[in-house]
Amino acid sequence: PMVDVQLTVAKSQQEALSTDAFDASAYTVHVLTEGAMVYAEDGGASPFDADGLLFPNSLTERIAETDMWSLAIPADKTLLQLLGYGRNEIFARCGNKFSDTSAYTRFYSNYPWYQPKGSVSYNTIKAKYPVAAENIESIKAMEKLIKEG
Repeated sequence: PMVDVQLTVAKSQQEALSTDAFDASAYTVHVLTEGAMVYAEDGGASPFDADGLLFPNSLTERIAETDMWSLAIPADKTLLQLLGYGRNEIFARCGNKFSDTSAYTRFYSNYPWYQPKGSVSYNTIKAKYPVAAENIESIKAMEKLIKEG
């Protein structure tokens, strides 16, 4: 379905949340260096599906930039953190074992599909799932963009 999207830029997250233009509880506000961007209507929904995945088809289908920007952001994570989960879920699905204290280990261990076997390299993923490797690069580029503001 087509949805009208309105981009609102404000000098701060506080200013963005104080506007009467939208219901702040139903939107995600991201703050970049130049201001706040309001772009996702989420109604407080979790960005993760029932299997704990952000991008369930990321091994075989390209992730669009718009899919990354439109993730619903929960109160306890930033878009940058979610993108880290999106990138690392590819490694997790390929059997990568994260450190025992890693947030990824704690998170993915809640799902039966996560079967850590050992260290999985980018090149190993690229050989088996070339599209997944492209997705890793796309997510890293988006992470860099956010970090640099």
